Amino acid sequence: MKNTPLVRRAALAAGAALLTVSLAPAASAAAPTQVRVPVNVWASDVNTHADPYTTSPVTGQVGPGAIEAVCQATGGSVSYGSYYNYWWAQLDNGSWVSDIFISGGNNDEPVPGIPFC
Repeated sequence: MKNTPLVRRAALAAGAALLTVSLAPAASAAAPTQVRVPVNVWASDVNTHADPYTTSPVTGQVGPGAIEAVCQATGGSVSYGSYYNYWWAQLDNGSWVSDIFISGGNNDEPVPGIPFC
């Protein structure tokens, strides 16, 4: 077969099609398992929010007692007495609770043991 512009164009098109297929995710790949970290909420009736800010809609309440967090991230600053923190923990239902209400953390620091989002 001669190396003509038409043959080169066809070879490039075939290579591009193969590249597109190889970049697609495998259909049989399993979704990653969400880690759930047991933590303790020390206060009563702590509001959970749709996003890590007190201005976002309230989605429910937790505490006192054990809950499970899946990750934590920074958000709006919250203060309660001598406690203050801008770190928030996300629950497995997608709602957020301020880290100041979770035992084991310090002011403006993440709670040890909860992965970052």
